Amino acid sequence: LDLLQHIAIVYYYKEAREIQTLSQAETIQSFFLLQKDLKKLSYGMAVIELINKLEIAKEPNQWLFRQTIDTLKGLEKSKFPELLLYQFIWRWLENSGFHSKLRHCLKCGRAPVGERVNFLIARGGYLCFCCWEDRENGLVISQNSIKLLLCFRENKAQDLVDLKISINLMSEIRDLIWRFLHYHSEGISKLKTIDFLKNIR
Repeated sequence: LDLLQHIAIVYYYKEAREIQTLSQAETIQSFFLLQKDLKKLSYGMAVIELINKLEIAKEPNQWLFRQTIDTLKGLEKSKFPELLLYQFIWRWLENSGFHSKLRHCLKCGRAPVGERVNFLIARGGYLCFCCWEDRENGLVISQNSIKLLLCFRENKAQDLVDLKISINLMSEIRDLIWRFLHYHSEGISKLKTIDFLKNIR
């Protein structure tokens, strides 16, 4: 029953009782490799902390369950575990209805021209270089960040375990995703696990 354990349980639920009766528990996967690496363990815990803060419904969420297991499996093998945390957040946002527009400029509808675009957090899309005269408050990012967000959308976590990106690209993605998450989820200010990672660096 420890954290980051994928288990199967048998329990007896009675609505009038606060404490339920657990009769059986069996470990399916323990994610042992996460337990041996402090950084990977912290990113795994960040995923669980996010779920705890963002998902308040008691109804089953099969998509979220499968995504969580896939992310934890990917974290065990990943060379850039932070990347899989951001993929998890991005896919959660899109699955929750905050779908982004990543293939065309919001104004002209064309594929972007130039190396950088202006991503508008409130609108979930970008203005290309040619449309920047209608500048709104946004985040100037590279086209590589847009390509990486598309990669997040279209691939499973385990497909990204060997992906390597530059420090600058990681910084762009980190900034964009936290801003996008904060804009659409007011209850998220920061994660204790991320603060912990910053403190031990």
